[in-house]
Amino acid sequence: MKRTSFVAIAFSVVFSGCVSSASRPDYPTDLLTITVDVGRNDDGKLIDSILEFSHYVILDPQQEVLIGKIKKLQLLDGHIGVASENKAYVFDSTGRLVHCWDRQGRGPNEYLQMTDMEIGREKDWVCHVYDKNAGKLLTYDMDDKAVSVKEMIPHAKAFKLLGDGLIAFNMGNGSSTFLQKEDYFNYRCIDSFGKTRISAVPFNKQMFGLSTQYDKGKSFFYRYGEQIYMSAQHNDTIYQVSDTSGRITPCLVFDLGVERPRADDENYPISNYQKGLGGEKPEVPVAFYKFPNGYLAEYTYDFRPYVLIANEQGEILYTGNSARDKNGVLLRPVPYLDFDNSGYLISYFSPVNIEADKKIGRRKGCDSALLDELSLKVSENSNPVLLFYKWIY
Repeated sequence: MKRTSFVAIAFSVVFSGCVSSASRPDYPTDLLTITVDVGRNDDGKLIDSILEFSHYVILDPQQEVLIGKIKKLQLLDGHIGVASENKAYVFDSTGRLVHCWDRQGRGPNEYLQMTDMEIGREKDWVCHVYDKNAGKLLTYDMDDKAVSVKEMIPHAKAFKLLGDGLIAFNMGNGSSTFLQKEDYFNYRCIDSFGKTRISAVPFNKQMFGLSTQYDKGKSFFYRYGEQIYMSAQHNDTIYQVSDTSGRITPCLVFDLGVERPRADDENYPISNYQKGLGGEKPEVPVAFYKFPNGYLAEYTYDFRPYVLIANEQGEILYTGNSARDKNGVLLRPVPYLDFDNSGYLISYFSPVNIEADKKIGRRKGCDSALLDELSLKVSENSNPVLLFYKWIY
């Protein structure tokens, strides 16, 4: 496949202010590039030699709360953090509800929109909520009291708490209704005083406000073990984010055969780029996973999600749009913040799909024991089920 150029990245940063205006990338010479055979659809049975089903967790099986689409997922101290429909939850390892934070509103210390969240544990559980419209980061305790309210960068798409009071933001190509001088950078890191320390990952000005709404759990920040990663809009690069300094460095590139708009090309035909995006032209990888000796991501092509798995040398182990395990379950990977260094891949399963998956699984000769077991424990109206897989490659 023909190699292509990628979105320009500003690599040098300064800590007393913004990044320099350089828009050419300064990539390390050993940056791994994974060349993707777009549209390749391997036999789903290959999955079983790479991932092995471990266990499942039914979220709130007693249905004290109703959980819709999972927007964010997190593992911390053996518990599961979930953001859904402007609410945040923490569950124990069995799926039992521990607490629900629901402070949406227009009153003091409330949020209009839970743009992103991160749970933490101090003396007890706390929930940090970012509201992009208000430009605030609110921290709630177990009594749902706002113990901290901080003015933040408005109109970001995601945030990640770092060490020493630093906070990383992904701007998601900015907002068409809000503009300031630093908005042509997709990465911002601020200190505890609200001062911008780093601005990096510039994007083409014509792309301002052109963002993609990711599906279930596809955040911009991921954490596996001690390392934090970030993806960006219309950008095929995955970055590492330093937890101590906030520095961001490119670590991996997916070559999908598409020339993305360069940050320094003011004459780039954006309208031509947008045509066929997600159809004949694949969108950028999302749902990024880093395993000890491999990677997993998901990209959209022909308006269908394709799962991509590669080893640490960049060799494709599997790619396809119908990755079903030996149980007949379709793999729907949800990336997450893994503070427990669990090493699991987590797949989202909606109980409404049980009967359909059983029929497809039988046609493919799959073992339906898992789906038979789940059908006895959940109904079509039950909350989502999380399926945990071990990486065995």
